[in-house]
Amino acid sequence: MEDKNGALLETCDAGTKCREEILKTLKDKILVIWQTIMSDFKDSVEVSVAQTRAIVEDGWTEQVQCQKDHPCCSVSEIAWANNVTSIKENRKKINGLLEKWQEFEKRRVELEKMCPISVDYKCSDIGSCPDGSARNDDELCSCPDIGYAPCPATECESGIARDPATCECFGEPPQRASAPTTAYESEKITVRWDLISNSSTIKDFTVYIKDQPVKCLEDAKTKVSTQTCTFGVGVLMNDPYNMTFGDAIDASIQTVYTDFSVSTKTELGGGASIPSQDYFLAKASAWNGWYEQNDMQNEMDFEKMYISTGESVIGEGDDVVGHFTLKGTHIDGNVTFEKRYTLRDDFYVVYEGQLSSNDTVLTGKWAIWMSGALSGDTSDFQQMACQQ
Repeated sequence: MEDKNGALLETCDAGTKCREEILKTLKDKILVIWQTIMSDFKDSVEVSVAQTRAIVEDGWTEQVQCQKDHPCCSVSEIAWANNVTSIKENRKKINGLLEKWQEFEKRRVELEKMCPISVDYKCSDIGSCPDGSARNDDELCSCPDIGYAPCPATECESGIARDPATCECFGEPPQRASAPTTAYESEKITVRWDLISNSSTIKDFTVYIKDQPVKCLEDAKTKVSTQTCTFGVGVLMNDPYNMTFGDAIDASIQTVYTDFSVSTKTELGGGASIPSQDYFLAKASAWNGWYEQNDMQNEMDFEKMYISTGESVIGEGDDVVGHFTLKGTHIDGNVTFEKRYTLRDDFYVVYEGQLSSNDTVLTGKWAIWMSGALSGDTSDFQQMACQQ
């Protein structure tokens, strides 16, 4: 139908639903027609093929009208993925029907060999082949090899033909990115890369640091148009990257296509590194306040703590236990960090809280962790105020 009428235009949810209802009606009608072949094969094939063509013609016209009646495109990625799944399932059913047809055709030939028909007839009297082509004018009135239902006309990104059985693409799609670089700018890391060649089928670029994907501040469309990904430096200093001060920041890029296929990653490229601890501590302030334990409030001071706009929390100080360091994340006012003692590795304290609107008060909860698990010694609430 696409060869004759052109591809269907994109439509919105309502139009897609309209088309799905038409397709369901088409399938039901076609199924009834081809089931009739089982009882009267020879007499029904030609009529069935003609009726099938008529139904598909009418259905195609109705589907074109769906786009005209609903001239918008608001289909989500989930709906698109579900539609792809539906196509695969329907194609599987079509292949099943073709296999059935081949079984009936084989049985027809066997019956004619067992009981030769004395009345002369033309091969065209039996009806067309499943693909609508005429039968071969030979002794068996055979049809061309049916094979599988046709695959989508869309070419694979790899340029290699689709698997005729599954329609899956062979080979890896091409990499469109190259030469990634990293830069430290205003407590954020900016990754940039060159575009080897553009393609309307590029859906996104995924940035990897230490073989782990990074969540960029930019959306997919912006990444594709600008070849840029930005994120806070604090992201790299916590799980799953766990980088530390002075570490070089190298990135690789992977191209993601609209059919959800992905390219290989580029070679690593860098240029930036995480600043030294002194760089951050130079911006730190003294914080004091209290924590609650066993229904009592106790004083608590952090000599140096820096809660940055780059999604990081860095600090250090001393208390009765000893010298400690602070490291964590700050995302949209939500702060999480660990206090670890230099000479004690048997436990650490985790703080989770929220910053006030003026970024001077941090309120939340704390808990002691031992051997990677919460210990029984926990407290319900703690608060720290920035010492001006």
